[in-house]
Amino acid sequence: MPPPQTPAQASTPEPGAGAPRRLRAFVGRDRQLDLLLTGLDDAVSGRGRLLLVGGEPGIGKTRLAEEFAGHATDRGVRVLWGRSWEAGGAPAYWPWIQALRSLLANVAPTEIKLVLGDGGRHLVQILPELRDRLPGLPELAPASPESARFDLFDAISRLLHEAAQDQPVVLVLEDLHAADAPSLLLLRFMAAGVNEHRMLVLGTYRDIELTKDHPLAATLPELLRAPGAARVPMGGLTEPDVARLIRTIAQLQPSPDLVATLHRRTEGNPLFVEEFIRLLEVEDRLSQDTVDSRWRIPEGIREVIGRRLDRLSRDCREMLRAASVAGRDFRVDILERASGRRGEEVMGALQDAIGARLVEEVHDDPGTLRFTHSLIRDTIYQELMPAERHQRHAAVGEALERTYAADPEPYVAELAHHFFEAGPRGDPAKTAEYATAAGTRAVLSLAYEEAIRLFRMALRPLQESPDERRRCAGLVLLGDAQARAGDQRTSKETFLAAAAIATRIGDPELLARTALGYAGRFPFTRAGIDSHLIPLLRQALDALPVTDDPLRARLLARLAGALRDQPSTEPRASLGAEAVAMARRIGDPETLTYALLGWWGGALLGPDELDRQFSVAAELDELAQTIGDRELPTNAVWVRYIASLTRGDSWEARRHYSILSHLAAELHQGPQLWYAGVMGTVIALQDGRFEEAERLIEETVALGRQAQAWDADASRLFALFVLRREQDRLA
Repeated sequence: MPPPQTPAQASTPEPGAGAPRRLRAFVGRDRQLDLLLTGLDDAVSGRGRLLLVGGEPGIGKTRLAEEFAGHATDRGVRVLWGRSWEAGGAPAYWPWIQALRSLLANVAPTEIKLVLGDGGRHLVQILPELRDRLPGLPELAPASPESARFDLFDAISRLLHEAAQDQPVVLVLEDLHAADAPSLLLLRFMAAGVNEHRMLVLGTYRDIELTKDHPLAATLPELLRAPGAARVPMGGLTEPDVARLIRTIAQLQPSPDLVATLHRRTEGNPLFVEEFIRLLEVEDRLSQDTVDSRWRIPEGIREVIGRRLDRLSRDCREMLRAASVAGRDFRVDILERASGRRGEEVMGALQDAIGARLVEEVHDDPGTLRFTHSLIRDTIYQELMPAERHQRHAAVGEALERTYAADPEPYVAELAHHFFEAGPRGDPAKTAEYATAAGTRAVLSLAYEEAIRLFRMALRPLQESPDERRRCAGLVLLGDAQARAGDQRTSKETFLAAAAIATRIGDPELLARTALGYAGRFPFTRAGIDSHLIPLLRQALDALPVTDDPLRARLLARLAGALRDQPSTEPRASLGAEAVAMARRIGDPETLTYALLGWWGGALLGPDELDRQFSVAAELDELAQTIGDRELPTNAVWVRYIASLTRGDSWEARRHYSILSHLAAELHQGPQLWYAGVMGTVIALQDGRFEEAERLIEETVALGRQAQAWDADASRLFALFVLRREQDRLA
């Protein structure tokens, strides 16, 4: 089971740190190690590198990383480790959390604020224990999903880059094939600037896991395009290397016949070779001069592991089956509760596995054991029949519940995983409850893709539930997470499904929330060809009581913006003015901001309302100060920029472009940098600087994609249309 997000787990040891050195032979990887050490030379001199090691399970990726890390440590380089959790149930950003905790573990309490600077208030979203180390840490001001995640990624990057200024850093991220999507997005963000720092990022992954739809399959090409990025190939060992491995592990000279047979059968996979050697040791066949034709030679690594497991006691195998459900790392106290046996009985049952080097103690975390390789855990787990697997997941889930009853919140993702995997033996209500809580936690951590997965998990047991209100609320959460992740099309489909339920059960508040969710977060955007938006907003308005209510004010403002294509100004002007008046009566500055933007987009654009446009901009400035959101002033600049263009005041439009560019640089937020790029592109087009405009179009769309701006590509197409039209190149 993955450790919880608590201060007690502040330091993460390197994988296998406690294992005897003689068990960790390093053979046949000199070329790969030389590539990594050359990369380390570059990183130490200030030319950072991103190196990716891919290969089949057991090919030696972790062993190579361990050997490299030892060399880096000997050279005075700080080595940080993060490993993705393959068994399910880990928090979002888990490999990064481990690495950051290791980095911050030895920082004195008196220095933590100095080290983190302004980034502490962002990092607390994935490291909640920082609040204990930074009393009085200010709450984050509201921000768009894109800006919030950009700030988090930037804070993590700056922390690692500043650490690398004091001491070169190697960051090892293992098992990227099992990483959650937000962790891969953060790696993409880091990769863009790693070459400018004294830092080497080493990622390992199983290449056989990368199906066409796998998140890492889409990420790898992006990573390898980054400056300083390269792939480190890993193949099987040669016959001489296999002979060296046998000599190193078994302390004997193998026969040529045995070496050739093992090499042919294992294709030089080091783990396969090592497990084969262990099996032959147990069967007392390793010292024979020839391979007897009567030997039954296992066909694959899982069969080798299976035959070794068969030699363990029945009690030991039973305990390993229970442990495999908990994960590669497993806690003895959880196994106690899941199996109904005392701790000394659990440890007694596992002694055979420890002696056979199938399981080892994690010395830096007393009470935790680890399968020596994930394939050993996988082999045992995959042998479980569905009924047994369901029963054991339910038992582990209930054990976790009892263990963490006083504070289950850090463990909700793991609890959701086990109750979900318990299938018919699980509790659907618990699955929905824990998965919803874990999804909400993921949203707060800005891990929107992980939240989507968890909210879908929560909805699964609700499909047949008569509680339609709960299912509708779950769909609203899912739609919001999809929108935050930038998947607007799927988000709209989800909100429409939620709206149908809200209509059927007659819940006005839920219907209003689904309508606003469907409408998106920009109140000034037109409906365009969307045939659902305007009817849904009107339906939600008709259902709500005609009283002052923030939901009603927002619906009015959003409808005003959606109606911008309508020929008559009066309806949208009336709706916008009503929304603003209601928001003023309510006294909620955030609702008033939304209402003003909807009114502006719906009724005030054009040459006849320029005074009101500038008045709205002035009020948006005041509201930004009241709310304390550093991002909100950019709305006012945008309104003034559009008004200046409408008035034909090119100089004033340029001045506001300059203001937004400075604001964007100060905030260092993706969306604002994108907005500034859009402004600059428009001005270049106006001036007839077409070559510069073409360059800006491509630079700006790259910024928009990085910021996950939903209409980045649409803006690019529009700008290209204008450019090609002016160049007489529309064809």
